[in-house]
Amino acid sequence: MVSFADWRVGDDGRLGAVLHDCLGAATAAPSIHNTQPWRFRPRADGVDIFADHTRRLGVVDPSGREVLISIGAALLNLRIAVLAHGRTPLTQLLPDGADADRIAQVTFGRPVHVSETVRMLGQAIPRRRTNRRPFSNATIPREVLAELIDSAATEGGRLTVADPGTREAVLSLVRLAEKRERPRAVPPLAGPTAASDPPRPSC
Repeated sequence: MVSFADWRVGDDGRLGAVLHDCLGAATAAPSIHNTQPWRFRPRADGVDIFADHTRRLGVVDPSGREVLISIGAALLNLRIAVLAHGRTPLTQLLPDGADADRIAQVTFGRPVHVSETVRMLGQAIPRRRTNRRPFSNATIPREVLAELIDSAATEGGRLTVADPGTREAVLSLVRLAEKRERPRAVPPLAGPTAASDPPRPSC
C-alpha cells in the first residue's frame, strides 16, 4: 500500500518510492540532442520544474524555444506518472512569470481512479526509443487522426492536419529558413585518404 511518505523526500534526503518513479519517468522524456535542460525540485506536496539554461545549445536554440519544448515533454511524463500512481497532478505553468526559470509547478492532488489509457501511457514511457528512419508512405487512418486532434485539444492545444497544398507550403518555408540559417555549407573534415578508398554508402 502506498503511504504519504512514498510521495515525498524523507528526512534522510532519500526520495520516496513513488516520487522516485515519477521523477524517473520525467527524466526519461525526449529532449533536444538529449541535453535534458531541466532541473526538478521536490516540495512537500509536489515538484517544481526549472529550466537549466547551462544546457541550452546556443547555435541551434538561440531563443530557448527547444528548451521549453523539452521541458514540456518532461512535464507531460511527470503528469502521466502521477496519474498512473493514483493522484491528480495539478499543474501551474510559469508560476513566477514568463521571465523566470521555474517553468512549472506540479502539486500532488486528490486520489483519482487510474484509467486504462493512463495505465498504458505510463507503461509506454520506459519503452520510448529514438527512431531516425525515414517516414513511411502509410496512410494514417482518419480515426487515429481524430483521436490525435482530440488529445491535443485536451491539453489546450490545436493539431491541424495539413492537406497536400498546405504541406508543400510549410516545406517550402522550412527549406527557405534552412537556407537562410546556413548560408555557407560546412566543408568536409577530410577527403578520401587514397584512390582505393571505397565510396561511402548513401543514407
